[in-house]
Amino acid sequence: MVTDAPPLWRSGLERVLVLPHDVHHLLRALVDDDLDYPALAKVLAYHPTICARLLALANSAWANGHGEAVTSIERCCLKLGMNVVRAVGIGLAVMKPFYPGKCREFDLRRYWVSGMLTGQAAAQLAEPLGGRLAQTVRTAGILHNIGILCLADTMPEQTQAVLEYKRRHPEIALSRLLRQALDCDYCEVGGYLAEHWGLAPELVATIAQHGEPEYRGCHWQSAQTVHAAARMACRAGKDEEWPPLSGLSEIGISAERQAEVYRRLGEQAPTVRELAATLFH
Repeated sequence: MVTDAPPLWRSGLERVLVLPHDVHHLLRALVDDDLDYPALAKVLAYHPTICARLLALANSAWANGHGEAVTSIERCCLKLGMNVVRAVGIGLAVMKPFYPGKCREFDLRRYWVSGMLTGQAAAQLAEPLGGRLAQTVRTAGILHNIGILCLADTMPEQTQAVLEYKRRHPEIALSRLLRQALDCDYCEVGGYLAEHWGLAPELVATIAQHGEPEYRGCHWQSAQTVHAAARMACRAGKDEEWPPLSGLSEIGISAERQAEVYRRLGEQAPTVRELAATLFH
């Protein structure tokens, strides 16, 4: 009996398909809108490595200047604010299973900045729409490029070659190069991971489909929002006008709102880059 072999990119994923229980518990807590500062500090206390990073950040020049030393995780949460703690916590938690060091072309700071800016832009775009959409797209934005982190770990040589080519040819989309070389793109890999990790269906669909502007399946509004946010993150800080996207207009995000979020993101980008430099010095 002849059966189709699984794609090559899936063959090295067994090690990362199951999140450690403590990481899964932390992710569930961090996306809980009802979590207050004391409860957040209590959850984080079970993750000493993440606590250490957050405390270092809270005491850095980026966050504290010449203020009094921050020594407790609850005060750390108050100092940094809920959105920063959630974003940094989610980003650090999902990185835990991965070891991308063998892929020298993979830039951890750039990966981090892209996720943080995309999450920020997505939440700001969705804010006027109300409901849970803003929190959903913030989380999906932070995780939108988790697939490239995974490939840098599980297929380092192949991913190295793709990233080197991308550096020499920046006009070619990374998804296209990955599809040609590995028969997958980072969106597909990220969605596959998210599904096996047991993340919410709206997160799975958004991560998997945000690279397809024509997608109109389940949770397409979230996918459109993260698609636009990722494009904004790539352009942030550049002297370029934002071309309004019709996909956002379909869900009620006006051209004026898009331009305003893009402008604010350009102002926020240097701060996010400083944050990444502080975390990954």
